[in-house]
Amino acid sequence: MMQLFFLLVCVQLLSCLAQLPGLHPAPCNSKKVEKAARLSIGYINEERMEGYKYSLNRINKAYVDYQVSLGKVYYLDLDVLETKCYIASPKPWQDCEIRPFLETKVSGTCEVTMSVTPQAQAVMYKYSCNLAPDKQEEVTDVCPDCPLLIDPDGSEAAYAVNVSLNKYNAESNQSNYFAVAGITRASRQEYLDQAYFVEFPIYETSCLKKEVILSGCNYKPLENAHNGFCTAEVSMNEANDPAVEVACEIYTPKVQENENNNHKNSLQTSTGPSDNPDIKHGTRENPIVVKEGKQDQKANLGYVPVTQSPQKNYVLVSKRYYDDSSESDSSEEMYLSILKLSRKIPRQLAHRRTRTLPYNAPDPPEQKLVFLHTFPNMPPHSLTCPGSAMHIIL
Repeated sequence: MMQLFFLLVCVQLLSCLAQLPGLHPAPCNSKKVEKAARLSIGYINEERMEGYKYSLNRINKAYVDYQVSLGKVYYLDLDVLETKCYIASPKPWQDCEIRPFLETKVSGTCEVTMSVTPQAQAVMYKYSCNLAPDKQEEVTDVCPDCPLLIDPDGSEAAYAVNVSLNKYNAESNQSNYFAVAGITRASRQEYLDQAYFVEFPIYETSCLKKEVILSGCNYKPLENAHNGFCTAEVSMNEANDPAVEVACEIYTPKVQENENNNHKNSLQTSTGPSDNPDIKHGTRENPIVVKEGKQDQKANLGYVPVTQSPQKNYVLVSKRYYDDSSESDSSEEMYLSILKLSRKIPRQLAHRRTRTLPYNAPDPPEQKLVFLHTFPNMPPHSLTCPGSAMHIIL
């Protein structure tokens, strides 16, 4: 009986220590930690401008820094997987298909710093992600005939993309030509006939399809332009003739997206001439940046690569409402806005006990959340970290 009593006392003591000010390891299976992790993945996917959406797979480490009345800061080490959803796709990352092992999956980790204020505002401070594809020998050991990644900037990938885009431009019901805005992924399969698999974003140009001369085509203004994402397979027979299969998702222009948000019963079609009900719609809020040069092989088909993002480790300040008291798994129906980095947290002053300061006296120092410059270097919660994997990759 005494042993049970001491056990209960220890459990209560540990729960109290978990709320003490300072940095502490947090359980990786905590509902609040899981909610912060899901919010973090949502932030990262919203902020990134190229590639594919990430999906949360596991919480490796979690730390919480309780800063009394100011809130708390989460430091999370997350295991993430690349999905097959392009970054501009409107589909939520939770609904995106994980890229399977036989297509050379991409995985890695993200280190996240996020704060939650007493007003239930979750603020992403910064993140850093490092992902890489599986090694080719790991894939060939299991599946010798599976496609293997090739250089997306190489001539083989460029040829496959160009013939695929030509077919889409010829067969789609869009009135304007689309140009390639980079190649996100390319692979080659050496089985019976040679086959190429390519994935690439496209962007609407000012050139009408009824025009024969395509010189001088420019991207349409961002707010009025369709963009999209294509996947294609190009098979080469013995005569070296390509057999092309291409499928593209087309996203709604920004102006039309805003109109749809302002009118509950507005049409879901875009401002362009397309009335195809099978077209999936979405938005991309940032323009394509055109890179000069390397146009000799691809200029005849309107291929325009885009510059890559300079870095992935930088300060991101965004806000959502975070229901800290709820144990619900739902976290995506939360308001998102952008805060300035210099946002000041209001001072907490005792009611009717504020001393009147002289006219020339300086203001009392403001209280601000304190963030570590580097990720915590301390043992994680030993009983629960790392957490369980959320996906089984086949």
